[in-house]
Formats: sequence, structure tokens, C-alpha cells
Amino acid sequence: MGPGTHSSSSQGGGRHCIERGARGHPVSGHFRTEHDATLVLDAETLCLRAANKAFCDLCGRQCEALLHRDFRELLNGPSRVRLEQVFAAVSRTGRGTLSDMCIETSDGTLAIVDLGITFIGDGDERFVHVACKDLTEQKALQQELVERAARDGLTGLYNQRALRVHLETAVRNAQANKQPLSVLSIDLDNFKQCNDRYGHPVGD
Repeated sequence: MGPGTHSSSSQGGGRHCIERGARGHPVSGHFRTEHDATLVLDAETLCLRAANKAFCDLCGRQCEALLHRDFRELLNGPSRVRLEQVFAAVSRTGRGTLSDMCIETSDGTLAIVDLGITFIGDGDERFVHVACKDLTEQKALQQELVERAARDGLTGLYNQRALRVHLETAVRNAQANKQPLSVLSIDLDNFKQCNDRYGHPVGD
């Protein structure tokens, strides 16, 4: 580690990396008391000036590997575009929130987060404080509940409720694009006999 590059500190059982140029700024003290995933960016370049252990764990990366890295590189494509589209407006108001942003972790999965963005300081001493609320497990549970509601518990196939939703969407798309739409219905003769003889688990 070269002189004047960055330093590490342990506080409250968590390891934080803070670039030495940012250590004297009041934002560093605020950042080091955060328990959620938190980082500090350069307001001009969006490069990381500081990151706490929770953020490093969220990304699956070492603190040293994150410092000076452009925060946008950690986002997936759609989230990167959204950040760039609204960043100027957030800069003018001084704070803002971006929901359902996706951070690419070291193992290739996506961490879904809400970003709370706050600009601190002015002029040459302007930083961006970013608090990340991890929603990954919550979103996964919501998706699981949606899938359960749409699928048959025995076969895993889509149920009538899901059929209606997909059919309504298909009809709207066909009408909007002025394209034909066909629905194929298959009826198996005497299938009731299979259910009566072997039971619905076998029949289904």
C-alpha cells in the first residue's frame, strides 16, 4: 500500500476502509457509525472514497479492491443507466432515493438495494454519502410467493389464475400490435378413468 493511499480501521467489530484524503472530513465520522451498507463517493467522479464492512460483505469484495473504483462499475446495466439519468437532479436537490437498484456481487449474483443518496459539503470538498438498504432476501421471498400463487402445488404447472393473466396480456399485445392470436385447447378422452383408477396425483 503506497503512502497517502488509504487506511483501514476497526470499529464496533467491523472493518472500514477510508481514503486518507477523506479521513479528516466530517463525513468519515458519520460513515463509521453506520451499521447498514454505506459508502462515500467523490461527487465529481463517483469513485469510492470510503466503504464500511457491511458494504464490502454485500459486494463480496475486499475493502482495498473497492477504493478509487467507479461506483457505476458495481451496478448492472439498467441500474447504471438509471443512476446516470437522475444523478444531476439529485445533485441539485442534495438528496434522493433510487429503489430496486442492482449491485453485481463477486459471485455473479445481484444484490437488490435501495440507495439513499445525500450530498455533503460544497466546492472542492463535496462528497456523496450512499446508504444501501439490502432488499435481496425480501425480493426473493416476494417472487417465491408470486410463483406459488401462480402454479399448481402438485405439478408445478401454471394454474388457471396464471392462465387468465397471461391470456389477458397476450390479447392486449395482439390488439395493440394488430396481430392474430390463437389459443390451443387439448382435451384427453376418457382421462377421468385414469384419475378414478389411480388417483389425481398420478393423473396430474
